[in-house]
Amino acid sequence: MGYVCCPGDSPGGGDGGPLMPTRRPTPSQRPTPSQRPTPSQRPTPSQRPTPSQRPTPSQRPTPSQRPTNTPSRTSGDLTTHPSFKLLPQDCGRKFNERIFGGTATALGEYPWNVILQYTRRQSPGGKVTLCGGALINKRYVLTAAHCIYADPSKYKLTGVIVGEHNTATNPDCEVDAFTGDKDCADPPITIGVDRASMHPQYDPTGADQLHDIGIIRLSQDVTFKGYLLNPVCLPRDELLTKSFEGTNMFVAGWGKTEKNRECQ
Repeated sequence: MGYVCCPGDSPGGGDGGPLMPTRRPTPSQRPTPSQRPTPSQRPTPSQRPTPSQRPTPSQRPTPSQRPTNTPSRTSGDLTTHPSFKLLPQDCGRKFNERIFGGTATALGEYPWNVILQYTRRQSPGGKVTLCGGALINKRYVLTAAHCIYADPSKYKLTGVIVGEHNTATNPDCEVDAFTGDKDCADPPITIGVDRASMHPQYDPTGADQLHDIGIIRLSQDVTFKGYLLNPVCLPRDELLTKSFEGTNMFVAGWGKTEKNRECQ
């Protein structure tokens, strides 16, 4: 940021006031050698400029009057962002009574998980699922930039499947271990992609894959369905700067299990 000059600043320093007392005797007023004043004729201290003639501290600009060189910064609080209202307040709800543990997820355990659907360019109409994402509100999905990029010569991102749990069954159902009641979810819905954006600094050919994040805008709103379909929460407040080093994390999606079995 450039230097900001305060009104009255001078190259010699100070705050715009005179560097010496304001009343100096001019050469014509100095006595000649033959007219040297006797001690009684020398100016008395009362003739010298009094402190009241010098700039007083009250004449100097106070800190509140000086423009600062500190750039203004937006708060780290996510709630101050102009688009914060787009994020749902009721998010990230996990119904613990439905989580039984293990590598297979329970119905409704990760209700924000979605599947990205692609159309093969070589065979128009052919569909394939290659990536996943997380629903962050009724219109947007957070995903990886490489999922948006994919292989543009072979695939085109065309849809997002919401409300899916087991890709091998339709509908997805579970039986309550205590009551024996059967609970089934509504069939999944495929929603079109309005647009997809990658992080502007993402390099698909980079070895480090930095900035691998992207966002998808759906062609229509998602209707939330309680524990079966709702958005995940984005970090806010102290979580934005908190270190999670050493904290156990969970990754959920459709892929392979640790036993190399296809996960549905």
